[in-house]
Amino acid sequence: TIVLATGRIRRFREDDVMDIQTNPATSMTVPFAERYDNFIGGKWTAPKDGRYFDNISSITGRSIGQVARSQAADVEAAPFFALLAELAARHDLPQLSMGMSDDFETAIMLGATYIRVGTALFGERTGAV
Repeated sequence: TIVLATGRIRRFREDDVMDIQTNPATSMTVPFAERYDNFIGGKWTAPKDGRYFDNISSITGRSIGQVARSQAADVEAAPFFALLAELAARHDLPQLSMGMSDDFETAIMLGATYIRVGTALFGERTGAV
């Protein structure tokens, strides 16, 4: 069973997948996307640094697609944002302030209604504030 990037599920026998990778004359189309992002908060999200690695087939030794090379910044805040969103929903709080310049996309994806993006707009602070 393979879950495609589109969310559709396709079921294959092991022989079918081997044939897809080894027999160029096969009539089946390869069920893999060219690139997979991170799946965070129910949505596909590109890695923050834009880096991917090749997923190499053990049968052919060739790449069958690319996978996000995730770093801590990609997933670090997500569990905490999800917890805050759950707490806000549980207590009927309509506003949720979370996320800053480096992680606001994840915060929005997980329900933020306010974000803080000063660094993205004005750059890093210099000196004491």
